[in-house]
Amino acid sequence: MTPQQLVQNVLVGGGATVSNITFSGSTLSIGDFSGGATTNLGMASGVLLCTGNITNAIGPNNAAGKGTNVGIGGDPQLASLIPGYSIYDAAVLEFDFVPLSDTIEFRYIFASEEYPEYVNSNFNDVFGFFISGVNPAGGNYVNQNIAIIPGTSLPVSIDNVNNGTNNTGPCTNCTYYVNNTSGTTIQYDGLTTVLTSWAVVTPCLTYHIKIAIGDAGDHIYDSGVFLEANSFRSGEDVVQTSALIGASAPNAVEGCNDAIVNFTLPNPTGIPRTVHYIIGGSATNGVDYPMIADSVVFPVGSDSVSIVISPVNDNIAEGFEIVQLLVQTSICTYDTVEVTIYDYDTVQVNIPAVLNACPMATSNLQAVASLGFPPYQYQWSTTDTLSNIQVNPNTTATYSVVVKDGCGYSDSTDITVNVFTPPTVVINPDSQYICPNGSANMTATGASTYAWSPAASLASATGATVIASPLVNTNYTVIGTDTNSCSDTAYANISIYPIPVINPINAAVCPSDSILLTANSSVTGVSYLWSNGDTNQTTYVQPTITSNYSVVVTYPNACSQTVTTTVQVFNQSNINITLSSPSVCPGDSVFVQASSASSYSWLVNGVANSTTANSFWMAPNTTSQVTVNATDANACPMSDSITLGVFTPPNVQVSSSSNSVCTGSIAQLTATGATTYAWSPASTLSANTGSIVFAMPTGTTTYTVVGSDANQCKDTAQIQITLNSLPMVIASADMGICPNDTAILQVGGAQFYAWTPSSSLSGSTGSTLSAFPTNTTSYIVTGTDANGCQNKDTVNVIVYPQVNINLSAAPDSICFGNTANLSVNGANTYSWSPASSLSANTGNLVVASPNANQTYQVVGYDIYGCSDTAQIAISVVPLPNLSVSPSATICAGQSTILSANGATTYNWTPNGGTSLTTPSITISPLNTQTYLVVGANGFGCLDSATTTVTVNQLPVLNINAPSAICNGDSANLIASGANTYQWLPAAFGSSITVYPNTNTSYTVIGTDANGCTDSISQSIVVNPLPVLNITPSSNTSCAGNAVSLSASANMPITNYYWNTGASSNNISV
Repeated sequence: MTPQQLVQNVLVGGGATVSNITFSGSTLSIGDFSGGATTNLGMASGVLLCTGNITNAIGPNNAAGKGTNVGIGGDPQLASLIPGYSIYDAAVLEFDFVPLSDTIEFRYIFASEEYPEYVNSNFNDVFGFFISGVNPAGGNYVNQNIAIIPGTSLPVSIDNVNNGTNNTGPCTNCTYYVNNTSGTTIQYDGLTTVLTSWAVVTPCLTYHIKIAIGDAGDHIYDSGVFLEANSFRSGEDVVQTSALIGASAPNAVEGCNDAIVNFTLPNPTGIPRTVHYIIGGSATNGVDYPMIADSVVFPVGSDSVSIVISPVNDNIAEGFEIVQLLVQTSICTYDTVEVTIYDYDTVQVNIPAVLNACPMATSNLQAVASLGFPPYQYQWSTTDTLSNIQVNPNTTATYSVVVKDGCGYSDSTDITVNVFTPPTVVINPDSQYICPNGSANMTATGASTYAWSPAASLASATGATVIASPLVNTNYTVIGTDTNSCSDTAYANISIYPIPVINPINAAVCPSDSILLTANSSVTGVSYLWSNGDTNQTTYVQPTITSNYSVVVTYPNACSQTVTTTVQVFNQSNINITLSSPSVCPGDSVFVQASSASSYSWLVNGVANSTTANSFWMAPNTTSQVTVNATDANACPMSDSITLGVFTPPNVQVSSSSNSVCTGSIAQLTATGATTYAWSPASTLSANTGSIVFAMPTGTTTYTVVGSDANQCKDTAQIQITLNSLPMVIASADMGICPNDTAILQVGGAQFYAWTPSSSLSGSTGSTLSAFPTNTTSYIVTGTDANGCQNKDTVNVIVYPQVNINLSAAPDSICFGNTANLSVNGANTYSWSPASSLSANTGNLVVASPNANQTYQVVGYDIYGCSDTAQIAISVVPLPNLSVSPSATICAGQSTILSANGATTYNWTPNGGTSLTTPSITISPLNTQTYLVVGANGFGCLDSATTTVTVNQLPVLNINAPSAICNGDSANLIASGANTYQWLPAAFGSSITVYPNTNTSYTVIGTDANGCTDSISQSIVVNPLPVLNITPSSNTSCAGNAVSLSASANMPITNYYWNTGASSNNISV
């Protein structure tokens, strides 16, 4: 938004009008903000003015110091607020405003990245709100800064509002300071609370305000001022006026349409508010419309009221008349509202009287409304609601329409559409079928004129009778029209006798097969004559060679056609079976294949085989007969057979020297019954061929031998050799022991065990022994199973080194509530006790917090779990018993005494009096403050206590009263901000009514609920009344002649109000 839009649409609220808006500075330094309601800002939306880039204000606060150098210079008014500083990156927003009450105010927040580390340094960013114009107290405001700390004359700046350089004090007006160091929504490190800037002004006069902010000392870190939306306001809101005519018609009409005059406020009023207006215009109040009052009242909590002007229907032709209201919208402004009243003329509607149409033809019906007042509403008997509709009646019909105008009055009429009787057209052809290249006559009846289509095969396209000569079957259309131009349509079909067809077409048969031929024709009543003499529609033929056959078809009108077809006779085909081998061993596979055909069906020894392919594999155990039945590509049948021989097989036997051996032993295997032998698995055999081999199995193994005879027929035998495995001797895993400890050695997996060396063992045999070596030792155990097989395992026993720990305390004597650091070394992990007063029960460094003398023990463990133990004693000294004065409450500006006892020395924070180390101090805080006192005994042990001094601020008084009245008027002064009020010299209560005849100042003293008091004064200026004089151009005049009247006064006059409604000082009557 532009600076003008930011001021007009965002900043300004009610009770003030603004103009001449300007901005100087970087365009990065000004804009609007929203979403503040979800932050810790304290404002929902508004305008942001800053010394760099406004986007730097967006949180979280995650930058140590954020800023943008926009290269802008300073401002003289800002420099005057903090002498000695140079101003950089100034952003200045200025505009004129006219207040509508005696006060102007708005709300703001100052924020900066200079907080808190640059407090009281050479970097003191500053801003100001500088007002210029008439000061009601006397003289003029000339760039007077109204952005000041409440209750002071100090400008709001970093040095004047803070809580020290670390946000821990000392406090400088810190009641108005917010620490935003860890803020999640705003980037600035610190900001003020929401503050209100205000000034006393004179209503209806023009003032100038300048809102400025700048970097002081440098232009590195940004500062900003947030201006709350709609907070720039001055007392009462300006009344807005508008005339709303009823929704049914756009004008106020006698006896028809009312006018509503609305009076609105931007915000609901807090007190009853009366708005006056002068009634004028050519319409007479109480005659042309019911009497209305010359004012309206806004009730409390309302932001709108209205009056209704209801024109009277006097049935007099007056043309239009005007109601004029001159409304005082504020103390400074007026507005004029005009309402025009029109006479009412009865609405009328007209449409043509009669229409003629053919059945279902479209007719346009147009209703024309006049007089009355638009908009017009139409309702047809067809349910249509437009002025123009279309109808398609099949018989004579009457349609009606009702028209209603904007005033609710209506008129109606109707229209008749006369529908003619349509013609009925019929076509009579002399024949529906014709021979090829023939013709037919078609005659149409029922109309006056005829139009035929398609015209290409007609001798003529018009006339009642036409000659059709189509080359193909054709549908003809005729449209007949009578003398009323109504028409009807008729249709006729002329077909050509079809060429007969012999089915099947392109017939073919196997040798010696017969076939049925059929002559097909879609025409009935025909005769047939075949070339073989047959006279039926069908005939059987059985050719031995490919032959032609024909038929003559004769139609009812004696024209005929001849068609011919050919029957093909296929050549005879043969099939042969081949074998991959004529003889095989039992169970061997043979590939059986037939020569090419289209389909196959196989038999083996007279039994059907599942395959339908031209080949398959078979493995017969006996001699077999194989047969194939097949069809060729023409589906003609063929077959073949063949015999497959099968040899007698050998009988192979196998034996072993031993059926059970131990791991590493050998068994002899012997085979008989064949000529050659092949052994498996070969990996544990001495050879894989021969009748005798030696087996060296790695586990229980089944050996297979395949023997072959002279025909290469084979037989197979098997033998299993069981292998007894070595025992799985498993002893204890390697282990470690601390010095002087004992290790338990265990073993399993065999029946008998022997151990070496046995010098440091509890025995030399057995499955469980105790070992007590002084040095690391390896023990070997040999195990024997029931089969006499042996195996070994080894156990390594490691002896770990001795653990030694060292324990110390710093200090070994502490004050009650303090701690001592206990540290230990010499091991890897530690366990402390008792744990109840320790920061942890593990670790090499723990913090002890005993309430009384205590001895602590620690056990240290190395990486192997070996341990050592140590102890240490801690002494505890008691604390002093410190007490402090109870909390107190005072008014701002008062003092009180704080006292402490129970210790030897004292130290107070913050410094509230002349001494920090005495038992009692006198303080006068500006705001509510909590004080901390720390006391020490003779051992240097400390105790602390706090007490809070609540400071009730003085009441902030305000007097609501007119700044000026006319001589002879009274003024109502209303005080607010306190509970009780005393007016000087001698009046009580929140409000008084005064009758000054000269300029007078009034003072009120207010006391709040806490008993705190303050005072404020209000001046009232008494303006003298003007003395008016009217001078006519002539004291006498003829009827119909004009006379000029001139009004004057003894002082300048701003507005004149004549009973004629005129507003200038000169009028003509």
